[in-house]
Amino acid sequence: MVNLLVIEDDKNLAELLHVLFAHKGYEVTCAENVPKAKACIGREGTTHFDIILADFLLNGTSSETLVELIRERASRTRIVMMSADIAAMRKSMKSLFERNMIDAVIAKPCDFDVLLNLVEDLSTPL
Repeated sequence: MVNLLVIEDDKNLAELLHVLFAHKGYEVTCAENVPKAKACIGREGTTHFDIILADFLLNGTSSETLVELIRERASRTRIVMMSADIAAMRKSMKSLFERNMIDAVIAKPCDFDVLLNLVEDLSTPL
């Protein structure tokens, strides 16, 4: 089973993503902020997440800080960043892609079929 962590401060969207992916057979954990995400990612030997879906703009934390934290604690986890304003985040996203820190970016609101297909593709071993 694929373990998925959703880091999203919009509680309605987080709940929707939880239901959507759980219905498709994913093990889903949600965190509404960075401290909760840190607790979920934990230290070595705790829960392993295959894929993390994270909001690009979380209150008080830059996306680069969040991605660096994830890479520090879960270097093999695939990361998909979600953003309602991709144009404004273009420079930061480009930097993260160039450093191989994230695997994909998807615009919000998103087409859930596209998101499901993306996560399915990322959950297949290379």
